[in-house]
Amino acid sequence: MKNTVFRFSGVLCLLAGVAACASPSKPSVTLTSPRLVTPAMGAQIANAAQPVTLTIQNATTTGTAPLTYTFEVATDDQFTNVVYTKSGVAPGSDGTTSVQIDTLPAGKGYYWRAHADNGTSAGPATSALNFAIGPAITIAAPALASPGVGATVSTVRPTLTVTDSTTTGPVGALVYKFEISTSSTFDTLVVSGTAAQQSGQTSYTPTQDLQTDVTYYWRVVTTDTTNSISSSYSSTGNFKTSLGIDLSQVVYVLGPNISKWPQTSTITNAYADGSNLCIYHTKLGIWPATTYTYDPSGNTTVEGNQWVFAKINGTWYGGAADWYRPGQACKGVTAQSIGGDAFYQPQWEPLRSWVPHSGEVFGVASTTPARAWPSMSTLDERTDVKLIVWP
Repeated sequence: MKNTVFRFSGVLCLLAGVAACASPSKPSVTLTSPRLVTPAMGAQIANAAQPVTLTIQNATTTGTAPLTYTFEVATDDQFTNVVYTKSGVAPGSDGTTSVQIDTLPAGKGYYWRAHADNGTSAGPATSALNFAIGPAITIAAPALASPGVGATVSTVRPTLTVTDSTTTGPVGALVYKFEISTSSTFDTLVVSGTAAQQSGQTSYTPTQDLQTDVTYYWRVVTTDTTNSISSSYSSTGNFKTSLGIDLSQVVYVLGPNISKWPQTSTITNAYADGSNLCIYHTKLGIWPATTYTYDPSGNTTVEGNQWVFAKINGTWYGGAADWYRPGQACKGVTAQSIGGDAFYQPQWEPLRSWVPHSGEVFGVASTTPARAWPSMSTLDERTDVKLIVWP
């Protein structure tokens, strides 16, 4: 009898007479282990950088079944104490697969590995790589030192001071952020600024003037800029700005004591720019003018005087400075002339020798004629006093 070839499911069977067709075994499927990518061997990870992400290069397979991955983290290289495991992780689309693990205790070393699974069998596990989580870093909230809660400050740029934060662990550079608001909820910040940690206490002075007779709230938070860790906010403090000048206690070197003069006008803007001193107020150009008696022609009229107040050796000194014409807000004033030109007589010391330095806070006001009081007086009225900063 001739040999007959039968085809069953792609398998050739040669039959000689009556013979049984035996099916051969299925071809085996190979499954490689993935390759560990990150964290690399011996990686040192800051505790603040947690949670850690484990990343592998995907495994390969000769089969068609989809793969999933299992990740393991243990405290020993034999994986007898597994602290994290995640199975059934779908592969990533870019040839790598990642999983973000749970936060691990700080200050310890760990090992990690992974293997692939095709649904019926697990592939070989990778060799383990070790990494370490650095020690925990803690930063306590700074404590407010000054000004005290409810204090009144006599400057429009008060220096705010906190007691430095206590820390644990390998902290990096510490920076203190100061926030000032007119609201206790800090919905809107009036001033915000930072200062690097100083020795024991850290201070910050606003770079812009605050308003007078206003209650401000302030708080501070400390940040480790190296590790991107911040403390909680300090408690909230509050202070009130005041004129800082009790006119009844001023030593007047030129002009009358104006503490009892009625304040009938309010300063709307005042500033010194190094060349001019400008004082705008609500009765500028309204107060009556009078003849300037020192002009022989009798053709000059003046409305009043600019006033300056300087704190010298702990005492406020004040005096009527330059005259101004009706409606005139600005006078040519420099650091040298604000004292030396306006108070040129020896008896008008110490304003005669006063030369304001950059950043110095001093007071200004406007009055009706007062420098030659009472010979040229009109209404004997004044503005409020405003603290400004020499540029």
